[in-house]
Amino acid sequence: MRENPSITIAELVLQLGLSRSGINKQIAKLKADGLIEREGSDKSGWWIVKKDF
Repeated sequence: MRENPSITIAELVLQLGLSRSGINKQIAKLKADGLIEREGSDKSGWWIVKKDF
């Protein structure tokens, strides 16, 4: 996400080899912990990495 802020969940699934639900769970945890946030829309937005993890 830091290297490619506009990466999509579908791209993360392919790169990491996890299921879509697994990616969604990890993203939800990172958001809840305040480590990442999403700016803009789901389609044309980007990720902001707030802290190193």
